[in-house]
Amino acid sequence: MENNYGFIVSDLRKELWNAQMDILKRFIDICKSNNLKYIVYGGTLLGTIRHDGYIPWDDDIDIMMPREDYEKFLKIGQEYLGDNYFLQSHHTEKSYVYGHAQIRNTNTTCLISSSYTDLSLNKNCGIFIDIFPCDYVPDDYKERMKHTKKIKRLKQLAQNKVYKYNSKNKFKTILKRLAVFGYFLFHDLEKTIIKYNNLAMKYKDTNTVALASFLPCYEKNVWDKKLFEELTTHKFEDMLVSIPVEYDKILTKMYDNYMEIPENKNTTFHGSMYFDVNKSYKDYKNLSKEEVKELIKQFSF
Repeated sequence: MENNYGFIVSDLRKELWNAQMDILKRFIDICKSNNLKYIVYGGTLLGTIRHDGYIPWDDDIDIMMPREDYEKFLKIGQEYLGDNYFLQSHHTEKSYVYGHAQIRNTNTTCLISSSYTDLSLNKNCGIFIDIFPCDYVPDDYKERMKHTKKIKRLKQLAQNKVYKYNSKNKFKTILKRLAVFGYFLFHDLEKTIIKYNNLAMKYKDTNTVALASFLPCYEKNVWDKKLFEELTTHKFEDMLVSIPVEYDKILTKMYDNYMEIPENKNTTFHGSMYFDVNKSYKDYKNLSKEEVKELIKQFSF
């Protein structure tokens, strides 16, 4: 263990980081070999600049790729990754409802709140890194909101179909589930997933200036394309990663005074999880929903 900015980085957390960095190194090698453009993004970009690596209380790696490079990677990535790694997207898992890809280590385990459903659907639940496509969006704010609203609606329908919408408000839960049931009486899940992914690419051949790093997007993730035209490299743990030269403008928009260490060092979205770097998720397939919840609840790293 080590104390880093008042946060205790456990040996378990370092095991997770090492597993993710192994995947990241493989990804970067593939990009170099095939002249594919990428940058580290979000909290990973912040950690790269502020910490020369992980934010001590972070637990994931976020990558962003221009849509053209992203689609090329989806076509060739699995061949380069080999049998022990899995390129997860709607192309490789028909019930994969997210608009981005993940690379997972099949010989490991990473369970979050939705993992019982994923395990029951035979989806890969290994330790992963996230890869987000970057898409052109309308420059006009109102048009951009209309565009992202369409994507959001379709994406939520697909997610609620697979993961069964649930709310503390029982009436709201019933209404949502009825709406999802009614929609899929006339629509196919796979076609819905393909539809919102295709919709995200609607403006790829236009002259728009605005880029969105993930759709449906928040305005803090909408950028002038010029910010990503020039790239450089920066230290991330024991490797060099690709970052935008204009990283200061990007991080300032996302995090304001990004070099300041926050007092509240909460973990990120993936903070409630269970992982095992030595055992495949396949060994957890027979767990009940309650057993998965209990594993996650009791796990601390």
